[in-house]
Amino acid sequence: MRVFLSLLLSVLSSQGMAYSSHYESVFKCDGESDRFNWYCKEEKEEKPKNVIKPPEPKQVKDKKAPQKEKEMPDSEFDKALAEHSAMKKRLQDLLKVAYVNPTEENLRTYIAYQNMVTKKAAVFTDKWQRVLWKSPDLDYSQKHPIAGMAKAANTQELSKQERTMFKSLNEQGYGIFFFYRSDCPYCHKMISPIRIFKRMTGMSVLPISVDGVLLSKEFPGSIHDAGQARKLGVESTPSIYLVNPKTKDIKTIATGWISVIELKDRIFKLVEKKPGESY
Repeated sequence: MRVFLSLLLSVLSSQGMAYSSHYESVFKCDGESDRFNWYCKEEKEEKPKNVIKPPEPKQVKDKKAPQKEKEMPDSEFDKALAEHSAMKKRLQDLLKVAYVNPTEENLRTYIAYQNMVTKKAAVFTDKWQRVLWKSPDLDYSQKHPIAGMAKAANTQELSKQERTMFKSLNEQGYGIFFFYRSDCPYCHKMISPIRIFKRMTGMSVLPISVDGVLLSKEFPGSIHDAGQARKLGVESTPSIYLVNPKTKDIKTIATGWISVIELKDRIFKLVEKKPGESY
């Protein structure tokens, strides 16, 4: 924990720790090659506007002349719709063939295609979940989290895989940024999960107040926000990030209330698993 805090505080020390100070750190976007600038917002290239061509004059065609094939849709939206429709039809057709004529070859063909579709569905579900973690405004459960709080059981046991992962994260210098406001009710409800998580994993947690009011009793070691929230795009509290001050690697873990079980599970999934991979 001391190593993580020392690294972080050394970055902040050049600009002071006052709440009103400007936060100059490795997050600064100055264009230098040795700076941590991949997080900087890049200017979006302006996409060329679609030019509507005037209709060509109709020509009288020979009845026997071959008709031109319909062109493929130009937009990604139409292409996705076409691909989905074709995939759905292909799956249904293979099922019908295997049902009417259940030979080994027909069944293998259908099962293989179904497995491919199932894999796509798993990736979709996993990425859906990860988007919700980063976008609390889209997550209905964050607007009504009481049921989740009632159901969450704060177990204090880690699996062997989890112990190995958290030990590795600690050795690499990872820690947790926890952003809060003093008037945020769900921030106060994170007191217990944060304490249990620290005890379970041994990870450093740096509480950062975004409204200038330190809750040092509830969240020991709290500091004032010195620009970190703006650099990370924090829009709501509580917000939790996995951060490595050495490599400048940042992962969004949660925006909104989260149980200690879900907190450790999300870190494990984001660090150890690829989208769609079973957990």
